[in-house]
Amino acid sequence: MKLVKYISLIVLCVFAMNANAQNYVMDAFTHYQAQEYDNARVQIDSALTTDAALQSQTWQLRGLIYKASDEKNPEYLNISLESLIKAKELAPEEEAKVNGYINSTLNAYFNISVHYMDSLMLEKSEAAYVIYKEKYTEHLDPTRDFAGNDVEFYLALGDAYMRKVKSYSGDKKIELSKQAAEAYYTVLDLDQSNYDANIGAGIAYYNLGADIVSNMSLTETPLEEIQAGIELSIEYFNLALPHLKKAHEQNPDDKQIIEGLAGTYLGLQDDENFNIFNNKLKDMEGGNE
Repeated sequence: MKLVKYISLIVLCVFAMNANAQNYVMDAFTHYQAQEYDNARVQIDSALTTDAALQSQTWQLRGLIYKASDEKNPEYLNISLESLIKAKELAPEEEAKVNGYINSTLNAYFNISVHYMDSLMLEKSEAAYVIYKEKYTEHLDPTRDFAGNDVEFYLALGDAYMRKVKSYSGDKKIELSKQAAEAYYTVLDLDQSNYDANIGAGIAYYNLGADIVSNMSLTETPLEEIQAGIELSIEYFNLALPHLKKAHEQNPDDKQIIEGLAGTYLGLQDDENFNIFNNKLKDMEGGNE
């Protein structure tokens, strides 16, 4: 029903145009319906050289064509959005309908960030998400609160960094671990008690400290490097500790957190607390030995 209504509007618009304009717009619409988007783009762009450029429906159709052409192409999405904004300027009375098209294009921007995240192109993913929010507030709803979306996105981003960490070692692993922690901290800035973010930040920093300790050789590593490594690992363990403790308060039976706390206290040379959590681990595994 919506498609029939849209076709009717296109036809009414065409009657107000000269012959060339009519041909370009109708050809563009025909190619759009047939999903022949390369040809549709050529025709609709040609229509803009005629008096069809004065019609909101022409710009609406252009917005739809460019979005449909490749929803993972930021350049096409930019053209789609610019066209729809122009369409709204030409026909303010159609704002509600055009806003629906704008919202669909903006969702495609968000989907680009998801695509990048799935491909572990994480800096690009975050950049695309920021662009999505900026364009949404600029062109659709300046009052929208993205706090809930931010929590969901940055938790997923932190988890993605933690997955990516597994493929690297050395300085790159450290860099990615810190980026994971930064993503979790973005969530904690919005919700200090967020369970998953506390676990994520705690584990990210615990792993950094544990890697330093496990990679040191008491027989081969120079003494001054051992001392520097111990000091740095303690810094990381101290960063991990409050997050692991917070998560443990919320879920005292999570084995992963208990392991992290035992390891953290061991790294901090806190024998008393290490024994407490190490014994908890033994109890969970079937009793003290």
